[in-house]
Amino acid sequence: MNLFKRLSFLGGLVFVASLLLAVSGLLTSSAFAATTTPHGAAPAITRNAVIPAAAINACPPSVQQGSSGTWVQALQFRLNALHSEGLLPNTRYNPPLSTDGGFGPQTDGAVRDFQSNFGLGIDGQVGPQTWTALGFCTTGNTVVLDTSFANSTHCPSTLQQGNSGTLVMALQSRLNFDFNFGYFGNTPNNFSPFLSADGGFGPLTNAAVKDFQTQTGAGVDGVVGQQTWSLLGMCY
Repeated sequence: MNLFKRLSFLGGLVFVASLLLAVSGLLTSSAFAATTTPHGAAPAITRNAVIPAAAINACPPSVQQGSSGTWVQALQFRLNALHSEGLLPNTRYNPPLSTDGGFGPQTDGAVRDFQSNFGLGIDGQVGPQTWTALGFCTTGNTVVLDTSFANSTHCPSTLQQGNSGTLVMALQSRLNFDFNFGYFGNTPNNFSPFLSADGGFGPLTNAAVKDFQTQTGAGVDGVVGQQTWSLLGMCY
């Protein structure tokens, strides 16, 4: 009887210890999830990233026929790249688009073809939904996979640390998108994703470019030239 009581007592201790360990494990995993998925970022790749609030769901400004500027030019480069890779039909326009930054009837036709091909609302307006599908928003659930030919010759202007402007913002948006979907990590140069799409090519953008170049097998120099732009899906 004494032996039975001792065994029952030991069994009770084991049960209590197991219960405490389970509760501790739940608290630890919850704390880990809270620290590694800030603002709903991708949990597998954030690595304790500090994400600027302004970067969440950050998309370029909406553009449509009649708009002009560098964002329209970045749009035109992206559409041309997708067409050259066989991912965009041309029922409403004649490719390639002139990358002149002017949103005319040809660009409108290309946008509508893109929207039609990817199941979006066909209105010719490039807002958050279309920008996300094109790969320019930080988060979203529409992904256009492309092969990004490294031998393309028509690319945006070369960028490097010290540059600024809307084209740098386009670069930062593309890097944020690719990081968000796990296309590259942030270990070699330890940049803190997501980048603020502020148009300033500073040390963090430089580190992100180098990490992207490392992951994709490009020359790691922090310079965004033909090869890097092409791997980002911006050349045709």
